[in-house]
Amino acid sequence: MVTFTIGGVSATPMALTDEKGNSVIFETITNQWTEELARAVTMSCGGSVTCSLYVMDGKTMKAYSVHDIVTRSQQLGAAIRNVKNVTEGTPEENFLKFSEGIRLFKGKISDVLRTTNGKFNLGKIQLPHWDELPDLDLYVDQVVALVNDRAMGMGIAPITKSMINNYVKKGIIMAPVKKKYSRYQLAAVIMIAMLKGSFSIPSIHEGIKQVTINNYPQQAYDRFVDLMNARLHNESAAVDNQLDPVNDQLINYVVETLFNRMQAAELLKTMQETQQPRDVKKG
Repeated sequence: MVTFTIGGVSATPMALTDEKGNSVIFETITNQWTEELARAVTMSCGGSVTCSLYVMDGKTMKAYSVHDIVTRSQQLGAAIRNVKNVTEGTPEENFLKFSEGIRLFKGKISDVLRTTNGKFNLGKIQLPHWDELPDLDLYVDQVVALVNDRAMGMGIAPITKSMINNYVKKGIIMAPVKKKYSRYQLAAVIMIAMLKGSFSIPSIHEGIKQVTINNYPQQAYDRFVDLMNARLHNESAAVDNQLDPVNDQLINYVVETLFNRMQAAELLKTMQETQQPRDVKKG
């Protein structure tokens, strides 16, 4: 898909449909707009859709497609199925040898949990803990993409590059080093993005400073994540005895305010879809 965009091929007209029977035809001005709009519709459909895009002729496909990709995919699939039968080395080692791959890291995906409820595929968004944030420093565009990927699934208004630059100018988050943002700064941006619709930016700034007086930023951030993830999944968060009790109470209040606001916005959306309000006539 990316190679077609590099070759100047338009992603639209694009057809998108879900298992419930909803369908959309996109005609966008750029492929970036296609991505943005398709993501939004996909989340509204429960996170699972089928799409068809990049209409082109054979000459264009030959020029910009990745050659032998179908054969390669079949070979990798066969390797995955057969690794359990290996007699020497681990399944992972054998797969890397076959694919000529390199293991960059080892871990598990924990930001999105998929469940099925009746006919609907539901995406359960999870905020990442401190240790799950990228080890490498990020440019501002990467920060925006990472934060908005979580925020969009929760109905939170996206954050922009100009917003982050403004927060830096006002001293709300630390300035980047060589235009790159660390894990500490990324955690602050996530907090601001989540809370800016419920609290003023100065209040968020003061709150962050307050809860980190007697606790490390990682402790306060992880507690916010634990409480928010538990609330999103209708679960009870474990008691945290390491955090200052007053700070813990403040974070609890903040999470409840944010969650109730999200619930109210979702309820209002449902009400508007089922029954339109009547206009009041002057008389």
